[in-house]
Amino acid sequence: MHLFGDEIEERLINALNLVHEWKVGNASVGETRNASLGAIAVARESSNPTAIVVARSVGYAVATAHMADHSLGAALYALKAIKNAGNFIR
Repeated sequence: MHLFGDEIEERLINALNLVHEWKVGNASVGETRNASLGAIAVARESSNPTAIVVARSVGYAVATAHMADHSLGAALYALKAIKNAGNFIR
């Protein structure tokens, strides 16, 4: 999340908090899906390439609540965020 920028968009924070609530049974799959779509909306609204892929990573991570395969998208976009930010893993 620190790669998103100085001010982290509230919808991203809310999405991550909601998926934790889903994990313990306090949120529905529908709620997590809507939060995921909110994170993807943040990506569409951004012009910063790194912020875009961070938001997409969050969106896919939260979408894992309704489809496990979305975890692959979360990982892919997280790696793109690291690459875009110039932080290469050695």
